[in-house]
Amino acid sequence: MQLALDVSFTDFPVTLPGKLTPDQIQIWRENTWGQRGIDLVMNTALAYGAKLINFRVHAPGPMWHSKVHGTTPFNWGEYTKRLGLTPTMAEWDMVAAGIKAAHQREIKILGWFDMTEGHAGLPTAWALGHPECGIVTREGIRCDGPVGLVGKDGTRFEKDMVWMDYDELIEKGFMDRYCLRPDGVPLDPQPSMAFPEVVEYRLALLNEVLDMGLDGLFLVVCFGVGHEKPSADRFKQKYGLDSRQVADDDPRWIEHQRYYFTDFFRKVRDLIRRKEQTTGRKIKFIVEGQGGIPGHGLQEPEIGMKTVPKWAAMQRCVDVETLAREKIVDTFAFWTLREMDALSPDVRKNINLATRYRYYNPEEFTEENYRARIREAQKRGVSIFLVNEARCALMHHSWFYPGKPGPLFDLAQKFRKRT
Repeated sequence: MQLALDVSFTDFPVTLPGKLTPDQIQIWRENTWGQRGIDLVMNTALAYGAKLINFRVHAPGPMWHSKVHGTTPFNWGEYTKRLGLTPTMAEWDMVAAGIKAAHQREIKILGWFDMTEGHAGLPTAWALGHPECGIVTREGIRCDGPVGLVGKDGTRFEKDMVWMDYDELIEKGFMDRYCLRPDGVPLDPQPSMAFPEVVEYRLALLNEVLDMGLDGLFLVVCFGVGHEKPSADRFKQKYGLDSRQVADDDPRWIEHQRYYFTDFFRKVRDLIRRKEQTTGRKIKFIVEGQGGIPGHGLQEPEIGMKTVPKWAAMQRCVDVETLAREKIVDTFAFWTLREMDALSPDVRKNINLATRYRYYNPEEFTEENYRARIREAQKRGVSIFLVNEARCALMHHSWFYPGKPGPLFDLAQKFRKRT
């Protein structure tokens, strides 16, 4: 079983090892950002034993200098400028630098692509420019983002305000701690896969970033469609019903959501085949589904994992059987062991398994829980074991390393001794 890490390079400079002074924060960021930061993280990954990195390349917009129409101005430039990060991402191509640093160390690097068009209150420029493509809720509310909302102090949210930070967005009343607007829908826009232009936009981004030399894609999907006109029309045509008349867990609604992602993944597989033919390199294709379930809550806990979110439910939005039968996807990444155990033998013989083990807090992320989760994954024939939010474990737990702790742990220890 291959050990791997989820890495979001933008998180390391803002995830502090303790309570630091402004001067210490600046020094921390100088060590964890830019080329110096990427080298630090890559060398830490090697110390952990990972030869595979799952590298976030898209969350609130592409993290590279994309030329895809609608992604400009470069989303991340202003954000990194406000954080005081040098160079800003308008000046520095983080994705290209990350791929180069990984390959120099013979580390395989996947492009982790979060297809939500926003993250923790940071919406993408493309989604804000296409509000008409937003998912429509059962109540008829379009999930088109924050523009036009009015805060507690009477401030109207405009497009040039999208880089307010998480706490400020909550304080001003634009969203709650779950990133929901006052009307209960996500602050981050949710474009629908039922619109061809959404599919074309995402394929264009994947085409562009694959040309940068990634060894594979790790696509995370959720909330594919709602009750917007093209989705509602298809549902009506197939089932003779208003889509709002069926429950979210109705098999017909689940099949309806899956249809759009299956169609999209076929297009991604075709794109990958073309890239493989022209470049001669093998490109891995991993898919993870996150439920398409509205709201929050927890499932039953599992061995080694007490906190299992309600949304950790692949097959609510991903047709695993079809994708495996047609060999469209190489590997499925499951949050829960329960979903792995429910797979049929026919599915298992056509795909590989991966799982993500999430760091929630130091009390839950113990060595005992981690080792137990590893053992259970091995029993099920899991080929890739990914640690999500890996920076926290790498920074705080010496037991997380097989030998000498890595340089990120050592750096964090130095800062903790100063505070």
